[in-house]
Amino acid sequence: MKITTPIVPYLDKLNLNDRMYTEEAIDKMIEDFNSKKHTIYGEIGYNTDDIHLTNVSHVITKLFKKDGQLWAEMKVLETEKGRELEKMIEADLVKFRTSCIGTINEDKTVSIEKFITVAAIDKSTDAFEDLETLTFD
Repeated sequence: MKITTPIVPYLDKLNLNDRMYTEEAIDKMIEDFNSKKHTIYGEIGYNTDDIHLTNVSHVITKLFKKDGQLWAEMKVLETEKGRELEKMIEADLVKFRTSCIGTINEDKTVSIEKFITVAAIDKSTDAFEDLETLTFD
């Protein structure tokens, strides 16, 4: 299953988490993603550490900007966690968000130091629940 979805809802605007992802920060995130020489895997739930292969559910294939948002293309894997993710998607229980290391500056802008992955999270815990949902190919 291929998924295309927004992962950072608003660029250059204060979001519901009281943070602002600038165009510059997003460009750095895309550049960091594109510079990686290895596959970027994702898990269910946030992870600010290493990705554990026993927990991978999807692979991130592309990051891009569209309509003032950061989007991702991903593929759900044929793993135990991938099957769990497919069930969550079918039940409309999941959203995808970035997992990065960085800082929140005094002006509430986010500085990205390292892009880690795109995490699949329980949408009931997502501050952007009303955001456009997933599309599939």
